[in-house]
Amino acid sequence: MYLRRLLICSFALLFVFVLGCGTGLDSTSSGSSDSTDEEIIKGAVDNTYFPLFSTGVVEDDTGESAGGAVTLPVNEDAVEDDSIPLWFRRVHVTSRDISVHIEGDTADVSVTTDIEGDFLIDTDGDFEFGRKEIRATAVRYATFQRDYDFPGRHWRLSSISPVEINLQDEENRTISIKSVKAYVDGELRWEVYDYDPATLFKVPSELPRFAPGEEVVVTADIENLNSDGSERGSYVYLHYTTHEHRRGMANHGSRRLMYDDGTHGDETAGDGIFTGTYIIGDAMGYHHAAVDVLDKEMFSDETTQNYNSMAWAMPYVVNK
Repeated sequence: MYLRRLLICSFALLFVFVLGCGTGLDSTSSGSSDSTDEEIIKGAVDNTYFPLFSTGVVEDDTGESAGGAVTLPVNEDAVEDDSIPLWFRRVHVTSRDISVHIEGDTADVSVTTDIEGDFLIDTDGDFEFGRKEIRATAVRYATFQRDYDFPGRHWRLSSISPVEINLQDEENRTISIKSVKAYVDGELRWEVYDYDPATLFKVPSELPRFAPGEEVVVTADIENLNSDGSERGSYVYLHYTTHEHRRGMANHGSRRLMYDDGTHGDETAGDGIFTGTYIIGDAMGYHHAAVDVLDKEMFSDETTQNYNSMAWAMPYVVNK
């Protein structure tokens, strides 16, 4: 069990789009005098230290950051089920497209990131991992607003969407996330239904706000269906960051199994609504939590190339 936990702590976590605090949380720099507005906005989105955007997370076998991304190991408080084979992902970004459309003082932005890598799994407990190819795409939308309170051409992030991560191969997609909600002490702090690219949240006023030490209950209504409408099995995980992103340091995070069994805070067994909880850390600023749905068939062997997963990443603010 100790070795299992050690491996989990060393390798696992989703490619969550995560950044913590920094200076100038809501603004881009004004840029040089010969920079165009589009270049300024793209530069802000591409800056690893700009809150709410990043190039993605690489989990490599050295446990080190690579390619401008960060590695997120799982902490000791991760909740796992010993009946689930040990698994982790090792991924890297292959391409990133930032599209900017400016009309007047508003810029509509879309960020599409292609991700490739391996889903590594040990089904027989020999600590030898089989590899299943990952080819996924992450999509996020945002708007920037020109801010005349600053000199020169200065743009401020005004709204942002959740991140959606899905298979590149649309024909093999079986999973859909219908809603995600976040509660504290029974109070609904945030929700998103039937995610649509137009679902934008004002920054920071419409992002969920949490205080250090608060317990957040996250529910996710998910479907995983065959083409004939019959149900497929799923494992659902909640990923979350526990430390802010600082220059020269990796983000740290954890994952917890979510439940649809009427226990662990889940209200009704078998209704397709999975529940997970986590405690907010003491790092102020912007963070992400993600609901990660994995098809159970992936866990039946180490060699069948049947990677099938979908995730939503939720942005939120931590302050006192």
